[in-house]
Amino acid sequence: MRYEEAWKEQRRRGRVFLLCWIGGPLGVLLGYAFVDVVIGRFLSPPRRKSFGDTALFVLALTWGLGTAFARFRHADWPCPRCGQSFELRGTFSNPLTSRCLHCGLPRGASESDAK
Repeated sequence: MRYEEAWKEQRRRGRVFLLCWIGGPLGVLLGYAFVDVVIGRFLSPPRRKSFGDTALFVLALTWGLGTAFARFRHADWPCPRCGQSFELRGTFSNPLTSRCLHCGLPRGASESDAK
């Protein structure tokens, strides 16, 4: 893969993570409101609260797992030069690093800069 394409993929993964992390709570609230209004109409008040609590838990759990998966995909993105994880080394992760933790390639470097 060319470096420019690799950096685009890295930025895309970062945007997906931020969308999940920041937009997720809004999705959880909208999903909860939908479940409460649409499905809650057919349930008695005590069952409605219990069902709503369960729905909120499932939505929040889905958001948390989705965000964790998106973060791992972003952290595990392979460096275009060495092919190892750009910001993950062992159990240490540095999402703000400006260089590959393995080979030192600067973030956003072109193929000519990498030599």
